[in-house]
Amino acid sequence: MKTLSIAFAALIVMAIGAQAADSVTSVNIVGYNSLTLEAGKRYIVSAPLYDPAGDGTNTLASVFGQDQLVQAANYANADRVILFDTVAGLYQSYAQYDGDGNFYKCNSAAEWEDINAVAQNDKALEVGGSFWIVHPAAEADSEISLLGEVLGGASDTQAVAIVTGYQLMSYAYAADVAIQDLEFDGVTAAANYANADRIVVWQSDTQSYQTYGLYDGDNKWYKCNSAAEWEDINAVPTTREISLAEGFWYISKSDFTWSEVCPYSQAY
Repeated sequence: MKTLSIAFAALIVMAIGAQAADSVTSVNIVGYNSLTLEAGKRYIVSAPLYDPAGDGTNTLASVFGQDQLVQAANYANADRVILFDTVAGLYQSYAQYDGDGNFYKCNSAAEWEDINAVAQNDKALEVGGSFWIVHPAAEADSEISLLGEVLGGASDTQAVAIVTGYQLMSYAYAADVAIQDLEFDGVTAAANYANADRIVVWQSDTQSYQTYGLYDGDNKWYKCNSAAEWEDINAVPTTREISLAEGFWYISKSDFTWSEVCPYSQAY
């Protein structure tokens, strides 16, 4: 049994070196997640501190600013932020041009050098989404902070659209959460993990992915990197947590809305 399908392997685009970020939140309405970027590594992370109903939708520019990521005249020498387009099923890369500090598309040299290119610093980052950050191999390690407005309040509920297939996701709130506690409503469970919704996370200790599927016998998430792992008679439901600022892949069998209630009583 292959650990990951060929299609999925193509989607993760050489993700060796990805890892979850250490993170912090402030006691104010504005929070941040700190992340150390190591040379030549890719990271799948999120900035789960968005408040689009408040001061406006967060964008690449508002989350990263103009003095944190490596900028360059050649996008290959810059830090790249890569979002996954769930509609097109493709990645879109962005980098900051050192001539003006703005973000531009950079899936190719032609796209980057387009004389009609429009700065993409208004690109919205959706609540419940995540993205890759690619740090150039020639650059020294650096620490960045992902800024945003803290979501919160006892009555707050975030509705995140889940689409059929693959998408990069994150927990909407500034907190860790156990996979078993995610409030998915509409998720598909099955006796065969290939027919179930799956969550795929990066394990920094083993430098590999771990996949979890939802079993219809008890509606619990179990490891399913292989049939043997899924069918292990000693298998127990996972206790794995999604850390603050950690992104993950979600593989869905159908469209549904993920409605998640805030786990804390007030924004902080």
